[in-house]
Amino acid sequence: DMESELIPLKQAVGRFVGEFINLYPPGVPLLVPGEKLQEQQYQRLMMYMEQGLKIQGVSETAPFPVRVLK
Repeated sequence: DMESELIPLKQAVGRFVGEFINLYPPGVPLLVPGEKLQEQQYQRLMMYMEQGLKIQGVSETAPFPVRVLK
């Protein structure tokens, strides 16, 4: 129930995500609400997107906005 905001994925490193971030398919959660996005996870997300994989919870267009907690 905390306030959240959309920011570019790179700026979200070190912040707490505000929604599920899933690799789809199969829908496996990579991050859950309230979990801190680490640099290694950011790199992995970018690699998945470069491979053309679908990441739910991250916009598909640059700068790849993601919801984080304020």
